[in-house]
Amino acid sequence: GETSAIRIGGAPSTLPVSLLTGGGFGSYTIESVADDWSGAAANIIVSAGTNLTLQQRNLSSLADYRATATGTKLGQQGAPLALLPDDQRKPVDLTLKAGNITLDTDAKIVTDPKAKITLAAVVSTSGDRTLEVGDPVRTVPAGNVELRGSIIDHGGTVFINALKTHLASSAVVDLSGTFVANSRFGTANGPATSGTYLAGGTFSVEAGEATGTSLGGTGYAYKPPISSSYLIAEAGAQLDVSGAAGFVQ
Repeated sequence: GETSAIRIGGAPSTLPVSLLTGGGFGSYTIESVADDWSGAAANIIVSAGTNLTLQQRNLSSLADYRATATGTKLGQQGAPLALLPDDQRKPVDLTLKAGNITLDTDAKIVTDPKAKITLAAVVSTSGDRTLEVGDPVRTVPAGNVELRGSIIDHGGTVFINALKTHLASSAVVDLSGTFVANSRFGTANGPATSGTYLAGGTFSVEAGEATGTSLGGTGYAYKPPISSSYLIAEAGAQLDVSGAAGFVQ
Protein backbone atom coordinates (compact mmCIF):
# COMPACT_ATOMS: atom_id res chain seq x y z
CA GLY A 1 0.00 0.00 0.00
CA GLU A 2 0.87 3.67 0.04
CA THR A 3 3.75 4.32 2.41
CA SER A 4 5.19 7.62 1.18
CA ALA A 5 2.24 9.63 2.41
CA ILE A 6 1.42 11.92 5.30
CA ARG A 7 -2.11 12.35 6.57
CA ILE A 8 -2.90 15.15 9.00
CA GLY A 9 -5.97 14.46 11.08
CA GLY A 10 -7.23 11.23 9.44
CA ALA A 11 -6.47 7.53 9.12
CA PRO A 12 -3.87 6.35 8.44
CA SER A 13 -2.54 9.05 10.75
CA THR A 14 1.18 9.58 10.95
CA LEU A 15 1.04 13.18 12.17
CA PRO A 16 -1.42 14.14 14.92
CA VAL A 17 -3.11 17.51 14.61
CA SER A 18 -1.78 18.41 18.08
CA LEU A 19 1.77 18.41 16.71
CA LEU A 20 0.90 21.48 14.65
CA THR A 21 -1.57 23.16 16.98
CA GLY A 22 0.35 22.78 20.25
CA GLY A 23 1.96 26.17 19.82
CA GLY A 24 5.53 25.04 20.37
CA PHE A 25 7.13 26.38 17.17
CA GLY A 26 7.24 29.54 15.08
CA SER A 27 7.09 27.64 11.78
CA TYR A 28 6.55 24.14 10.45
CA THR A 29 8.03 22.47 7.37
CA ILE A 30 6.60 19.05 6.52
CA GLU A 31 8.07 17.11 3.61
CA SER A 32 7.13 13.82 1.99
CA VAL A 33 9.47 12.29 -0.60
CA ALA A 34 9.33 9.13 -2.67
CA ASP A 35 11.42 6.30 -1.22
CA ASP A 36 13.17 5.54 -4.54
CA TRP A 37 12.35 1.86 -4.06
CA SER A 38 8.61 1.11 -4.16
CA GLY A 39 7.73 3.88 -6.60
CA ALA A 40 4.92 5.08 -4.31
CA ALA A 41 4.00 8.72 -4.79
CA ALA A 42 4.80 11.27 -2.09
CA ASN A 43 1.56 12.74 -0.76
CA ILE A 44 0.45 15.12 1.97
CA ILE A 45 -3.26 15.16 2.81
CA VAL A 46 -4.96 17.45 5.29
CA SER A 47 -7.96 15.22 5.87
CA ALA A 48 -11.57 16.28 5.46
CA GLY A 49 -12.92 18.16 8.45
CA THR A 50 -9.50 18.76 10.04
CA ASN A 51 -8.99 22.17 11.66
CA LEU A 52 -5.39 23.37 11.87
CA THR A 53 -5.32 26.58 13.92
CA LEU A 54 -1.69 27.65 14.08
CA GLN A 55 -0.82 29.97 16.98
CA GLN A 56 2.36 30.39 18.98
CA ARG A 57 2.36 29.99 22.73
CA ASN A 58 5.12 31.68 24.68
CA LEU A 59 6.54 31.39 28.18
CA SER A 60 4.57 33.77 30.36
CA SER A 61 6.55 36.70 31.73
CA LEU A 62 3.93 37.32 34.42
CA ALA A 63 5.45 34.74 36.74
CA ASP A 64 7.54 35.91 39.72
CA TYR A 65 11.19 35.27 38.86
CA ARG A 66 12.76 37.29 41.69
CA ALA A 67 14.07 34.18 43.42
CA THR A 68 15.37 32.62 40.22
CA ALA A 69 19.17 32.34 40.04
CA THR A 70 21.06 34.09 37.24
CA GLY A 71 21.62 31.81 34.26
CA THR A 72 18.63 29.60 35.01
CA LYS A 73 16.61 28.53 31.99
CA LEU A 74 13.09 29.81 32.47
CA GLY A 75 11.66 26.81 30.65
CA GLN A 76 12.95 24.61 33.51
CA GLN A 77 11.14 26.62 36.17
CA GLY A 78 7.66 25.51 35.21
CA ALA A 79 6.82 28.84 33.62
CA PRO A 80 3.35 28.59 32.07
CA LEU A 81 2.79 28.85 28.33
CA ALA A 82 0.48 31.71 27.43
CA LEU A 83 -1.33 32.87 24.32
CA LEU A 84 -0.17 36.46 23.92
CA PRO A 85 -2.50 39.20 22.64
CA ASP A 86 -2.87 39.40 18.85
CA ASP A 87 -0.52 42.39 18.45
CA GLN A 88 2.27 40.74 20.45
CA ARG A 89 2.05 37.28 18.90
CA LYS A 90 4.10 36.39 15.83
CA PRO A 91 2.37 34.32 13.13
CA VAL A 92 3.21 30.65 12.60
CA ASP A 93 4.37 29.86 9.05
CA LEU A 94 3.54 26.55 7.35
CA THR A 95 5.32 24.79 4.47
CA LEU A 96 4.03 21.54 2.97
CA LYS A 97 6.16 19.80 0.35
CA ALA A 98 5.19 16.65 -1.55
CA GLY A 99 4.48 15.43 -5.06
CA ASN A 100 0.75 15.71 -4.39
CA ILE A 101 -0.87 17.95 -1.77
CA THR A 102 -4.55 17.92 -0.88
CA LEU A 103 -6.48 20.20 1.45
CA ASP A 104 -9.62 18.11 1.63
CA THR A 105 -13.26 19.15 1.90
CA ASP A 106 -14.10 21.19 5.03
CA ALA A 107 -10.47 21.08 6.18
CA LYS A 108 -9.20 24.44 7.47
CA ILE A 109 -5.79 26.01 7.89
CA VAL A 110 -6.20 29.08 10.08
CA THR A 111 -3.23 31.28 10.98
CA ASP A 112 -2.58 34.56 12.71
CA PRO A 113 -2.35 37.55 10.34
CA LYS A 114 0.63 37.82 7.96
CA ALA A 115 1.68 34.17 8.10
CA LYS A 116 3.44 32.57 5.12
CA ILE A 117 1.99 29.36 3.68
CA THR A 118 3.92 27.49 0.98
CA LEU A 119 2.78 24.42 -0.97
CA ALA A 120 5.45 22.83 -3.18
CA ALA A 121 7.67 19.74 -3.47
CA VAL A 122 11.21 18.61 -2.69
CA VAL A 123 13.76 18.09 -5.46
CA SER A 124 13.62 14.46 -6.63
CA THR A 125 17.38 13.91 -6.91
CA SER A 126 18.32 12.27 -3.61
CA GLY A 127 21.69 14.04 -3.44
CA ASP A 128 20.05 17.46 -3.66
CA ARG A 129 17.74 16.67 -0.73
CA THR A 130 20.69 17.38 1.57
CA LEU A 131 20.62 21.05 0.56
CA GLU A 132 19.59 23.47 3.26
CA VAL A 133 15.85 23.90 3.65
CA GLY A 134 16.09 27.55 2.59
CA ASP A 135 18.05 26.84 -0.61
CA PRO A 136 15.78 27.73 -3.58
CA VAL A 137 17.09 24.80 -5.64
CA ARG A 138 15.73 22.36 -3.05
CA THR A 139 12.16 23.46 -3.77
CA VAL A 140 10.53 22.27 -7.00
CA PRO A 141 6.95 22.28 -8.27
CA ALA A 142 4.57 19.72 -6.82
CA GLY A 143 2.79 17.60 -9.39
CA ASN A 144 -0.69 18.42 -8.10
CA VAL A 145 -2.13 20.77 -5.49
CA GLU A 146 -5.83 20.26 -4.77
CA LEU A 147 -7.65 22.80 -2.61
CA ARG A 148 -11.13 21.77 -1.48
CA GLY A 149 -11.04 23.30 2.00
CA SER A 150 -10.22 26.72 3.46
CA ILE A 151 -7.11 28.76 4.16
CA ILE A 152 -7.64 31.80 6.40
CA ASP A 153 -4.55 33.99 6.73
CA HIS A 154 -5.51 37.67 6.96
CA GLY A 155 -2.93 39.89 5.27
CA GLY A 156 -0.70 36.88 4.72
CA THR A 157 0.97 35.09 1.82
CA VAL A 158 0.00 31.85 0.09
CA PHE A 159 2.51 30.60 -2.48
CA ILE A 160 1.72 27.50 -4.54
CA ASN A 161 4.52 26.02 -6.64
CA ALA A 162 2.86 23.26 -8.65
CA LEU A 163 2.42 22.07 -12.21
CA LYS A 164 -1.30 21.53 -11.71
CA THR A 165 -3.29 23.60 -9.24
CA HIS A 166 -7.01 23.02 -8.78
CA LEU A 167 -9.36 25.07 -6.62
CA ALA A 168 -12.60 23.15 -6.19
CA SER A 169 -15.94 24.92 -5.89
CA SER A 170 -15.70 24.56 -2.11
CA ALA A 171 -12.23 26.13 -1.85
CA VAL A 172 -11.80 29.34 0.15
CA VAL A 173 -8.56 31.34 0.38
CA ASP A 174 -9.12 34.35 2.63
CA LEU A 175 -6.14 36.70 2.72
CA SER A 176 -8.22 39.81 3.30
CA GLY A 177 -6.98 42.65 5.44
CA THR A 178 -8.03 42.97 9.05
CA PHE A 179 -7.76 45.13 12.16
CA VAL A 180 -5.23 44.21 14.85
CA ALA A 181 -5.95 45.92 18.14
CA ASN A 182 -3.19 47.33 20.35
CA SER A 183 -3.56 45.41 23.59
CA ARG A 184 -1.91 48.17 25.65
CA PHE A 185 -3.98 51.02 24.23
CA GLY A 186 -5.36 53.19 27.01
CA THR A 187 -2.77 52.06 29.57
CA ALA A 188 -0.03 54.20 31.08
CA ASN A 189 2.72 54.80 28.50
CA GLY A 190 0.75 52.67 26.04
CA PRO A 191 0.54 53.18 22.26
CA ALA A 192 -1.10 56.31 20.90
CA THR A 193 -3.54 54.48 18.62
CA SER A 194 -6.04 51.69 19.24
CA GLY A 195 -4.66 49.41 16.55
CA THR A 196 -3.52 48.88 12.97
CA TYR A 197 -5.32 47.96 9.76
CA LEU A 198 -3.51 45.41 7.63
CA ALA A 199 -3.66 45.41 3.83
CA GLY A 200 -4.83 42.36 1.91
CA GLY A 201 -2.31 39.59 1.39
CA THR A 202 -0.73 37.91 -1.63
CA PHE A 203 -1.80 34.75 -3.49
CA SER A 204 0.75 33.40 -5.99
CA VAL A 205 0.76 30.30 -8.19
CA GLU A 206 3.95 29.33 -10.03
CA ALA A 207 4.81 26.27 -12.14
CA GLY A 208 8.50 27.03 -12.73
CA GLU A 209 11.49 26.54 -10.45
CA ALA A 210 14.83 28.02 -9.49
CA THR A 211 18.04 26.49 -10.83
CA GLY A 212 21.68 27.13 -10.12
CA THR A 213 23.78 29.09 -12.61
CA SER A 214 27.33 28.76 -13.83
CA LEU A 215 28.20 31.57 -11.42
CA GLY A 216 27.67 29.22 -8.50
CA GLY A 217 27.18 30.51 -4.97
CA THR A 218 23.88 32.34 -4.60
CA GLY A 219 23.31 32.80 -8.33
CA TYR A 220 19.95 31.41 -9.45
CA ALA A 221 17.99 31.44 -12.69
CA TYR A 222 14.33 30.83 -13.51
CA LYS A 223 13.45 27.55 -15.21
CA PRO A 224 10.02 27.34 -16.87
CA PRO A 225 7.95 24.15 -16.46
CA ILE A 226 9.07 21.29 -18.71
CA SER A 227 5.60 19.73 -18.93
CA SER A 228 2.06 20.98 -19.27
CA SER A 229 0.73 23.00 -16.36
CA TYR A 230 -2.51 24.66 -15.40
CA LEU A 231 -4.43 26.60 -12.78
CA ILE A 232 -8.15 25.84 -12.59
CA ALA A 233 -10.59 27.55 -10.24
CA GLU A 234 -14.09 26.12 -10.39
CA ALA A 235 -17.18 28.28 -10.15
CA GLY A 236 -17.82 28.95 -6.48
CA ALA A 237 -14.18 28.96 -5.41
CA GLN A 238 -13.40 32.06 -3.33
CA LEU A 239 -10.19 34.10 -3.22
CA ASP A 240 -10.23 37.26 -1.11
CA VAL A 241 -7.25 39.63 -1.07
CA SER A 242 -9.27 42.76 -0.33
CA GLY A 243 -7.97 45.36 2.08
CA ALA A 244 -9.49 46.65 5.29
CA ALA A 245 -10.45 50.16 6.36
CA GLY A 246 -12.06 51.81 9.32
CA PHE A 247 -11.56 54.28 12.15
CA VAL A 248 -8.64 54.11 14.55
CA GLN A 249 -8.78 55.86 17.90
